[in-house]
Amino acid sequence: MNDIKQHIKNFFLNKDSEEGYRVVSKWYHFFDNRTNELEELENSEKEELRNSLFENIRIAAGIPEKRLLWIGGLRDGNKTWPYKMAAGFAVLLLAVMPVFLFIAEEPGSESTVFRTSSNPAGQFSEITLTDGTVVWLSASSTLEYPDRFENEYREAILRGEAFFDVAHNPFQPFIVNSGDLQTRVLGTSFNIRAFLDDEDIKITVLTGQVTVNKTGAFTNNGSIHNDHIAMLDPDQQLVFNNASKQGFIQTVNSDLYTSWKNGLLSFEKHTFEEIAQRLERWYGVEIFFEDSELKQSYLRITFENSSLEHALRMLQVIKDFDFEIEGRQIWIK
Repeated sequence: MNDIKQHIKNFFLNKDSEEGYRVVSKWYHFFDNRTNELEELENSEKEELRNSLFENIRIAAGIPEKRLLWIGGLRDGNKTWPYKMAAGFAVLLLAVMPVFLFIAEEPGSESTVFRTSSNPAGQFSEITLTDGTVVWLSASSTLEYPDRFENEYREAILRGEAFFDVAHNPFQPFIVNSGDLQTRVLGTSFNIRAFLDDEDIKITVLTGQVTVNKTGAFTNNGSIHNDHIAMLDPDQQLVFNNASKQGFIQTVNSDLYTSWKNGLLSFEKHTFEEIAQRLERWYGVEIFFEDSELKQSYLRITFENSSLEHALRMLQVIKDFDFEIEGRQIWIK
């Protein structure tokens, strides 16, 4: 019960309280569907009743009488005294707090359910969210998201790699949390690679514009703290180092970083070690090098729906080495 009162208090004090907003908003529109119970009241009287309940809830929650956050804007605490009937109903409502909870949580109301989609190594999936956004989730990756987007933001959590084709909605930005970064868009397509064991997080834009900030940078009113990192346009990539917490922007061919969803693995000026790391996740294997110099060699290659052995044979064409396959382990010699 104290948690409910605190949520309401935070809401009226204009603090960040999505739960407070949800409860008060449902309460405020409670009378809209109660025409039989209040049919004798004029619209102005119904509004007066709302105002009465609003004021009494403020007092019950222990909120000072000053500028209060009102649904739709800010209004001074100066209010007209309610009708006797409205006052009596308000006193009853506050005396029996479960009644308020009944109003806030109407029968049949549904709570948001959070879903988790995970792919093991060697497996990929395509996910369509309820807003129409399509997500291609890569191997060894996990995406957490709500079953419907009801808040100010459409928000998801990514661990691993995914390509997002976000449905455009200028009134409800889409935010992806990945490690220390928060990527915000209105409707665009981009790729995020944020594996926990990688040195860097890479965000690559295919279309539209992407804003990247440190996690938690976006406030409830849409403003940004001093944690802005980058604004990315098509064919731009942010490389953010997990250790130093520093990043830089570079111009890239975005197809090299997004074509994996179409069965293509493209590499340009990547080390053999980096390529091997992608192959490990792609095929669900472990690759070991006996030659430390070999794994630092820079290569340029593209695999298209290749088997693991065929990919290794292609690498042998441009680099002299032998390999041995033992179950799920590959030895490069």
